[in-house]
Amino acid sequence: MSLFIRNIIAITLSLSVNANTDLTLFKNGDPLHTTNLQKLKDKFDIQKVTIFNPYTLKPETYNAFSMKQILSSNYTSKWINEFAIRVTTKDGYLPIIETYKFQERKAFLAFSRADNKKFVSLTMYKEKIVNLAPYYLIWIEDKEKFPSRRKAHWPYKVTGFDLISNVPEIIVPPKGVDKRIQFGYENVRKHCLSCHSIYGYGSTKVGELITNNLTKKFSDKKLRQLIHNPRSINKKNQMPRFSPKIDMRKSRIKNIVHYLRFLEERSDKKRMRSAETLIKTIEEKIN
Repeated sequence: MSLFIRNIIAITLSLSVNANTDLTLFKNGDPLHTTNLQKLKDKFDIQKVTIFNPYTLKPETYNAFSMKQILSSNYTSKWINEFAIRVTTKDGYLPIIETYKFQERKAFLAFSRADNKKFVSLTMYKEKIVNLAPYYLIWIEDKEKFPSRRKAHWPYKVTGFDLISNVPEIIVPPKGVDKRIQFGYENVRKHCLSCHSIYGYGSTKVGELITNNLTKKFSDKKLRQLIHNPRSINKKNQMPRFSPKIDMRKSRIKNIVHYLRFLEERSDKKRMRSAETLIKTIEEKIN
């Protein structure tokens, strides 16, 4: 096959991948309706939004729509009173972003570059360029208030939004629990469930944390090190480092481990109770 034909095929495949601009809106997992780029252009003003890319250390300008307008148009103003927005993406990444952040900050849904450049970006580890299409969630943030770009807030390959009212009680610590466990839960929900899941809640992009005993494979020290810098444990690890410039970083990592150990212990106790109940039932039948 000639180089010319291979190039034509590559371009055709690229166009077909980028042609689908569907954006599906959900409410607590139930689909409401699907829109697309043309419909968004017909309904909302296109804004030119310039952000600073911390990986290339250069500004980038995008064509984008206001997220507040998209949310209000699809969910009415009541979206503000709900718990969070779960973003769906092509690659299974499912970040959960509290609704108050969309209310207090300036979020935009980008669909192309406005500086005559390709709609692509570098990954966190700067190993490869990724296609951002069909949509890329971007923010205009105050660097003094938010010095570290939180990966969960900047998903690419966005395919939809799910307005969620709450999270399953099974992953929420009970009232009155140690504050470290509560703080750890909040950080796991915000930073870990974009790729991982707990009892099936979260993303299936990587793996379940508790039911498959993934966290039990590490000591507390090793688990903290893994969260701090995954590649210090495994050089090929693709997991991003916990936000380098986030406030109280060491404390957050320690509390994440506290929360995960709390879930492990609770899971073990539940398993023991189930086993004891089974043994008791068998003994009663025998007798």
